[in-house]
Amino acid sequence: MDAPRGPDEAVSDIRFRRAPRTSGFDFERFDDISPQRRILETNGGGVGLIDFDRDGWLDLFLTNGCRLPVRVDDGSTPSELYRNRVGTSFQRCSVAARMIQTGLCNGCAIGDVNSDGFDDLYVSAYGPNTLWINQGDGTFAPSLDSGASGRGHWSTSIALADLNRDGHLDLYVVNYLAESDDPSRLCPAPDAPTGYWTCAPPVFDGVPDELLLSDGAGRYVDASQAAGLHALPGKGLGVVVAGLDSDGAAGAIYVANDGQPNYLLIPRAADGGSAESSMSIACDEIGLLAGIAVNALGLAEASMGVAAGDADGDGRIDLLLTHFSQEMNTLYLNRGSLQFEDAARSSRLGPASLDRLAWGTELVDVDNDGWLDLLTINGHVEDRTTATDPEPYAMRPQLFLNQGEARFMDVSSTCGEYFNSEWVGRGLATGDLNRDGLVDAVVSHQRSPS
Repeated sequence: MDAPRGPDEAVSDIRFRRAPRTSGFDFERFDDISPQRRILETNGGGVGLIDFDRDGWLDLFLTNGCRLPVRVDDGSTPSELYRNRVGTSFQRCSVAARMIQTGLCNGCAIGDVNSDGFDDLYVSAYGPNTLWINQGDGTFAPSLDSGASGRGHWSTSIALADLNRDGHLDLYVVNYLAESDDPSRLCPAPDAPTGYWTCAPPVFDGVPDELLLSDGAGRYVDASQAAGLHALPGKGLGVVVAGLDSDGAAGAIYVANDGQPNYLLIPRAADGGSAESSMSIACDEIGLLAGIAVNALGLAEASMGVAAGDADGDGRIDLLLTHFSQEMNTLYLNRGSLQFEDAARSSRLGPASLDRLAWGTELVDVDNDGWLDLLTINGHVEDRTTATDPEPYAMRPQLFLNQGEARFMDVSSTCGEYFNSEWVGRGLATGDLNRDGLVDAVVSHQRSPS
């Protein structure tokens, strides 16, 4: 039975049905909570859809946590790859695919980095990241000496994109904390059951992201310094690379930062010319100039997830950011010439999100009417239900249908049991898993099965 609708919710004929356990999809992320969740465990895991065997069916990959400290992890909780069996069931196949990804992993990105026709997989982690090369025979091999593993910081998200337009996929790696920082710290709190809460992000120092350019021969050159990233320490949680300017080239890098201004980076050649084919590119950071670094009140927010798409149908790519509770999720409408407008209120998305802490999000057409709708996954960073000012830990996800030109209506309560249940949601990926022409969603949770 659907839950009672709120005053701003509408009726929809969209229904999502949760896949049964008999489908074989049985992933549950491991977190080493002993006895108190630390910031390393709060961000949860990512989800990726990859047809790794090229059979026409989207397979699933979910990143996992591990026992802490990471350096003594026993490898018993690897990330998992699931083979899609013609849209009716899923089979764990990490061992068969020789993809044994251990450690505390967060994000993942998918793309054909060596142009052999098979998608490869990049996994971000606390410590070295891993680029898995698809061997074309149903197995993967780690690219250990390619320069793709990064500098060993806590990396949260990744974008695979051709940033210098030479035909090869480059890597933009979003970092949250330096590996040398201590993410296991807890902060005293008299209202916490254990006497401590997870330390908030301002307690930690940010760290610059990394830009790794492909040389087309299987190796990556660290271009972070030339790009100017050393001057931009951040606490990034999400990234998209999209054609935000008039020429539509997929070169603009947008980074969602936690509690500090977001970055909009425009790559160019380090000598001031075109970035095309250059192995040393610079990035101009123009987030404030573009109106997309902070909200309409000039405030930096805790940006958690980011999605890109043409929400208002004007042919330009807009951006959607999810935020902490008591912060509105923000739709930034692209007005051209790299100028954006905060449409949190006019879109009706902002007020409907104030009581949620949102993470994974996608702009996707769920009802096939030609307008991009919005799906957001919600859940607090830790269980504060017993705090002096309590907040819910598990939260309901939300689905907003686009009524046209970026005017959204919350239809969550009529979309099925999943949307009427509370979850500690984190990661999200969407795609047509059973090839019926409808959008399906894969969601990762904390403390419950995905």
